[in-house]
Amino acid sequence: NFMDWSIGALLKNLKETNRYDNTLIVVVGDHGEQFGENGASGHGQHLYQGSVHVPFFVKFPLGEVPAAVRREFVQPTEIEPLILDRLGLQIPPGVQGSRLDAITHPILAEEYPGANEPGQTGHWKMLVKNDTKFLHNSLGNHALYDLKNDPKETTNLFGGQDDRGPVMMAELVQLFDSLPRPAGSPAPIQIDSKTREEL
Repeated sequence: NFMDWSIGALLKNLKETNRYDNTLIVVVGDHGEQFGENGASGHGQHLYQGSVHVPFFVKFPLGEVPAAVRREFVQPTEIEPLILDRLGLQIPPGVQGSRLDAITHPILAEEYPGANEPGQTGHWKMLVKNDTKFLHNSLGNHALYDLKNDPKETTNLFGGQDDRGPVMMAELVQLFDSLPRPAGSPAPIQIDSKTREEL
């Protein structure tokens, strides 16, 4: 497909210009896709693993970090600290991510499907700690999964005898309440006609 071709062209150019070995490359998917798993299809409606477990590849400059496959969960907020750390720059206060070798925070995600989308399932928030995943749903359809023993999320443990659900629900609320609030949109920039034409 076009994305594969584009990435291939970029890598080919880096190799042909002798810059590949000295380049830090980060490739991450923005979302996954459901193909009927958990009764869901597409994306943007749920936070099941098919939607949130995406590729995250890092190629460090030659000789810096040995090639390896790592099992722990990370999230896109780790990209900024990864790059800043590699460049030897300070990670600013308020950045939600961590360096890859210093991740201590749980994994969070949220999904707010449009009210007019077919099959509206409510708003979702997710907390993953170790191999336990809790899904909070605005319509009360909460879920708890043991990803180590149930990676396809077929058995919802919430509401049964597993006491992790209420504990993780309280933690999820506390964590989301502690996150920095998004800044408002900046004032529009005025562009002169010459610049507008060049754009």
